[in-house]
Amino acid sequence: MLETLESARKQTYSNIELIISDDGSTDDTVNLCRDWLGKWNKRFVRAELLTSLVNTGIPANFNRGYKVVQGNWIKGIAGDDVLKEDAIEQFIRSYNGDAYIVETSYQELLLGKSGRYFIGNAIFPSQKEICLCNLPVELQYKKILWSCFIAAPTIFLKRDLFNFVGYYDERYRLMEDWPFWLKCLEYGYRIDFLPILTVYYRNGHESVTSNTSQMFYNDAFYKTEQTFIKNEIYPKISLFNFLYWEDRIIMKLRHYVLVSIFQNKKNAFSNRVASYILFLSFQRLYMKISGYVRYIK
Repeated sequence: MLETLESARKQTYSNIELIISDDGSTDDTVNLCRDWLGKWNKRFVRAELLTSLVNTGIPANFNRGYKVVQGNWIKGIAGDDVLKEDAIEQFIRSYNGDAYIVETSYQELLLGKSGRYFIGNAIFPSQKEICLCNLPVELQYKKILWSCFIAAPTIFLKRDLFNFVGYYDERYRLMEDWPFWLKCLEYGYRIDFLPILTVYYRNGHESVTSNTSQMFYNDAFYKTEQTFIKNEIYPKISLFNFLYWEDRIIMKLRHYVLVSIFQNKKNAFSNRVASYILFLSFQRLYMKISGYVRYIK
């Protein structure tokens, strides 16, 4: 958490406000943040620490912070990720588009055998995912119904966007991104892409989406995601969209096999099985083959 705050302090761009929102932490997080702000608050044009007595969920925590923002652009960052030193300056000086949602690139912070994190060589999102940001809003909307292709840690949001579409949906306590991107695209706000590196995303540790790097699913997150899909996605899909429903059946089969047979644990064999099951989906197999053909060409 302090590493995240330090990455905000060390930004080469000076005109920054810092909003820290804590969601009912039961450890010493709030005191650490308060002490840090006491030392560095004058570095920012404005700095504020928001707290909650109880855990209200990820969307509510984001909303609490975003509602008090005064700047034109918002860069959200989780408490375990790190901003590249010139992330804000690069964005402000480079982006000249008219989108309200802009995705950028990230590298992973990987946990090494020594117990220390190091920056991976790969840069994300993939070229295929970047291409999706070049699509018109109608096609982005169709894609978001299948899966969330947006790298949330890299996103810059225009503050005025919330005046038009509202804030994050607090019904889905463990996921803020997919429901929000779906709503934005429904309102006609497309996602743009700016090819700059802005974030180091920490991987290989306990997170909301998976309990540890050795497990396939976080049960609580999986249930939240499935509730969202049932409530918000299914009603928008035609009963005759056989590719979609076939894919959903395959994904449920994958979850059953990995959780019931392999006890949700990753190893060389279960990883291979997880990959093979995906190839049972005609849609995913087609995307894999078409991407490979484009790579060869």
